[in-house]
Amino acid sequence: MRKAVAQMMAEAGCTQHQIMSVIAHTQAKTSEIYTKRVERRKLAEFGAQALAGIKW
Repeated sequence: MRKAVAQMMAEAGCTQHQIMSVIAHTQAKTSEIYTKRVERRKLAEFGAQALAGIKW
């Protein structure tokens, strides 16, 4: 349940420290997992959109 909440918070744009406070993580490394996943996915989406806009 906690993992699902952390993932939903990350998807909603919450910061790593906000997730830490709600889930009661004591180390940033633990909550960083969720924010990194979301950031990586968003970067991939942006990259794909940039490629789509290139005239080959």
